[in-house]
Amino acid sequence: MKGLLRFFVNKKTIVLFGIIAGIVVIVGGYYYRTQILTEPIEVLVARDEINGEDKIQIDESMFIRMKMNSSDLKELNKKSSSMDRTGSLVYEAYEASNLVGKYVKISATIPKGGLFYKDLVVSEEDMPDYIWHSVENNQTIMELDVSDVITDFNSMKPGQVIQIHASYRDSVGTIIKGCYIGGIKVYGVRDKNMYDVSEKGYDGKPALMLLVVPDHYYQYLTIGPEVGVKFYPVGVGNIEENNSSCDGSTIEEVIKSKLHTNAISEE
Repeated sequence: MKGLLRFFVNKKTIVLFGIIAGIVVIVGGYYYRTQILTEPIEVLVARDEINGEDKIQIDESMFIRMKMNSSDLKELNKKSSSMDRTGSLVYEAYEASNLVGKYVKISATIPKGGLFYKDLVVSEEDMPDYIWHSVENNQTIMELDVSDVITDFNSMKPGQVIQIHASYRDSVGTIIKGCYIGGIKVYGVRDKNMYDVSEKGYDGKPALMLLVVPDHYYQYLTIGPEVGVKFYPVGVGNIEENNSSCDGSTIEEVIKSKLHTNAISEE
């Protein structure tokens, strides 16, 4: 027992164990860097240039598989996060089925051999023209006039669900406001030249909002402005107004009353 104890406290033995431990660490670190960090990962790259403005649905013929070192991919993601594509990731080979059927953003272009960054690819529902394919029976597409102020300085984007509020003056001139209809999805925000917010030509100044509304509401939304009832969108950011209950019947009665008054005055 004493001999064993002397062996472990012997300085030479301690130095020997230290050297062995150091070698293990060095070898292990080298293995990690050469095997783990450089382990090839298959990613998807564009076979040819894909311009988002062409609005072409992605299929398997449009990409090929390429191997990258995992360390290179990690470094690439770091660089991209410091650019405009914050925290972006790329499509890897095992995600090919998720890429098929999607589109490159209208404002983006993926060059030949370029990686498919996930935030440069959108589903069909997020394309500006999707609204024309999504209208169901008893629904109508409408254009609601807006401005940068009304849209909370461009905070309202396609895909968001909003309420439509009304503003009008009562018989004594007091301005009355209230929610007309809720649960309306924004399908597009466009400038005066009809460029969507997602398109390169968009001038940053919203002029109209594309919505799909039930036919019943559409007739009042179009007639209302003719009798002094203004409609405007309210987004989720406007907590005070967006939490108010919608009383469409009251707004409709106001519009009917104003129509009746105008008809009498014209007689």
